[in-house]
Amino acid sequence: MINETYDSFISRGGETASPFHYCQFNINGTPANHSVDQVMVKAGDEISFEFERYTLDHHRSTLLESKHERQLR
Repeated sequence: MINETYDSFISRGGETASPFHYCQFNINGTPANHSVDQVMVKAGDEISFEFERYTLDHHRSTLLESKHERQLR
């Protein structure tokens, strides 16, 4: 949760609960390949988070796709 905003979870409706929204973790303006707890940042790195609507076309092969797949299990 960031600023009282959660990823959208599938607590109701299963896959029909779309649209799904997730926090995208960015380093230097680029989506991170690993979760925030697994990234070593360097001095000068710019860290940001964006609350994004998940779409498979846009998030294919990204950390958000992995996050989404875990939610469907």
